[in-house]
Amino acid sequence: MTTCPSDETIAALVEGALVEDERGALELHIAGCPACAAIVAELARLVAPDEAAAATATIGRYELAGPLGSGGMGLVLEAFDPLLARRVAVKIVRPDRPLARARLLAEARGLALLADPHILTLHDVVDSERGVCLVTELVDGDPADVWCRRTRPTWPQVQALYLQVARGLVAVHARGLLHRDVKPANVFVGRDGRARLGDFGLVGDGTAALGGTPGFMAPEQAAGAPIDVRADQFGLAMAMIHAVAGTVVPAGTAAAALPRTIPAAAREVLARAIAVRPNDRFDRVADLASALEAPQRRWRLAAAGLGLAAIAAIAVLAWPVAPPVVAEPEVVAPEVAGADESTLLVAWTEAMHENDADRCAVVVTGLVAIDKEKYEGHRAICEMLAGRCKAGVAMLSPAVRAAAASTVFDYCPADGDIPEERADRALGQGKRGRSPAACADRATWVTTLAGTPEDAEKFAMNAIQCFAGIGDCAAAREQAGVLAKLRATTPALELARVAAECDR
Repeated sequence: MTTCPSDETIAALVEGALVEDERGALELHIAGCPACAAIVAELARLVAPDEAAAATATIGRYELAGPLGSGGMGLVLEAFDPLLARRVAVKIVRPDRPLARARLLAEARGLALLADPHILTLHDVVDSERGVCLVTELVDGDPADVWCRRTRPTWPQVQALYLQVARGLVAVHARGLLHRDVKPANVFVGRDGRARLGDFGLVGDGTAALGGTPGFMAPEQAAGAPIDVRADQFGLAMAMIHAVAGTVVPAGTAAAALPRTIPAAAREVLARAIAVRPNDRFDRVADLASALEAPQRRWRLAAAGLGLAAIAAIAVLAWPVAPPVVAEPEVVAPEVAGADESTLLVAWTEAMHENDADRCAVVVTGLVAIDKEKYEGHRAICEMLAGRCKAGVAMLSPAVRAAAASTVFDYCPADGDIPEERADRALGQGKRGRSPAACADRATWVTTLAGTPEDAEKFAMNAIQCFAGIGDCAAAREQAGVLAKLRATTPALELARVAAECDR
């Protein structure tokens, strides 16, 4: 679809009156057309209140609140779970949509088999007088297509987001399942930056092509031929291209024809992933993810194990306790003079992704000029990116230095680059850590570094992953108990979600 649809067609979409193929083509157009997206949102707002009012005040134990969205399958409402004192999302199937009911049940069964931080969490399924209702976590954020229109992300931000989705897909495929409909509208981006893959209405363990969305469907899926994990890989790569280009490209598009805002090495990877023939793609989604990350695999602290989230947490809580070693002037560098805080934070994140210590130091001068107390500690991270680990650690506050020293020096034992083989081992372990001391550090962060409940949950999850990564499942179970208390759930549930290898 190259032209905008009529108002009648958009209304039919909102009312659920379009057949599958028409709906898929229209959704693809809307994903790249802000004007049509705004019309759909307004129509959904007008339609949804009538449907919501028709619903009873509760479904099961869930107290219904306002509508979150409306479409061909039915209505999605925000609700409150009084038993666990948390907000949830309730997806209600339209009673006159038997196919939608079957898809919702398929989605529930698929989600019930999966436990991963990057997959939408299923809480409950309710069979009420209104039909089957799916109760999931309520993501405080936006679908990825909306997120892209709102934030206009850079390539490093797009890659970081969709590498999380890749990890979720790896978990799906590890269960012998296929998602079959990977697209931006089915990726939910939380305010915490965590991506969750949702809408498992087409999930299954067979090779049948089933539905999907034109543009994001692999050619073999669109043709109704048998598919495998490489079809999901196609959708993932196309979603990444869409995030940068604002539209999809034809299957088989060469790397040279992809947007130049994507680095050359990444264009080659994406071009392979959207090849027309499945045999020309990567064998697994994990291979695609590894190929995208490969250019960054030179040793730096950010790429060697702590990850951006942990580094940023340390930086926010840091302040210099010794004369700074970073050789930037105290005045703002000309390159960033006049830039606002949000622009500088994006530039700082990009410097972290690219392991660019010089750019990090330049950007920090602008941040420090805006809020010295808040951003002075970021200088420590620039030092570590430059390979001056001891100097960077010395710039942290005593409390943070004590909490993080074992983790830092586990990856950064001395100034300068570490041997390549050690870097490979560190990268292989990733956020899971490499030593009991590093994991023990992370276990303390829940109480020593966390400034908010959200931070505490992140650090608890990180500790579980760390202990599981070194095979200490007893310690991982103990940390799962900590996370369960924070989330008002059970240790077994949290262990299954975060470290399934210990849930045996």
